[in-house]
Amino acid sequence: MGDIRNIMVTEIPVEFEIKFKEEVFKFKIKKLSWLRVTGILSKATSYSDKGTASVNMDMYYEEYLIAALVEAPWPLDETRFVLRKLNPEFGDLLEDFVPKPGKTEGEQIGYFEKKSSESSPVETKT
Repeated sequence: MGDIRNIMVTEIPVEFEIKFKEEVFKFKIKKLSWLRVTGILSKATSYSDKGTASVNMDMYYEEYLIAALVEAPWPLDETRFVLRKLNPEFGDLLEDFVPKPGKTEGEQIGYFEKKSSESSPVETKT
C-alpha cells in the first residue's frame, strides 16, 4: 500500500529571488494542489461559439500568484493591485516562476517549468 503523503502537495514553500535593476526581491511560493490549479485554469478559460477554448493568461497568472505567494516584497493582501502595476520587464521575470497550464510533469524541472520559446495555441494574453 502506498504512503498517501507521497501524493500530497508539500507545505514547504519554494524560495526564489528576482534581480532587477541592481536590486534583489525575495519571494516564497507554495505549490498548489491539482484541484486548486485546475480551478484557476477553469476560471481563466473561455469558450467560443465554435467550442474552441482560450486561456486568459493575465487572469491565470494573477489568480495563481494570489493563491500561491507566501511571501513577497509587498503586503500579500495587495498582490492583485501590485501585479496590475508591475513594470512589464519585472512581470516577465516573475512569470517564469508560475507553472504554465497544460504542461505535464515531465515538461517541468522540479517545481518550475523549463523555459521554452514555444507557446500553446490556447494561451493568449489580453
